[in-house]
Amino acid sequence: MKRRTSESEMEYGERGAAMTASTEHGERLARLEGAYVHLATKADIAELRSELRSLKWFIAVSIAGAGVIASIIAIIVP
Repeated sequence: MKRRTSESEMEYGERGAAMTASTEHGERLARLEGAYVHLATKADIAELRSELRSLKWFIAVSIAGAGVIASIIAIIVP
């Protein structure tokens, strides 16, 4: 089975193609590692969980308070 030759192999030969492929892999790896800055850390996730827990309590208390106020209004206004 005959192997296809890439453009870089035709231009640089097999050794040049290996070096070109290595450089391309290095560039791809550098781009992937550069994206790590945008990912959340364990500390970020823990902070987000605590904020969501606080928000959940705030929403629950607000709904309960609105229910109490609605009940008081229903009792006072016949």
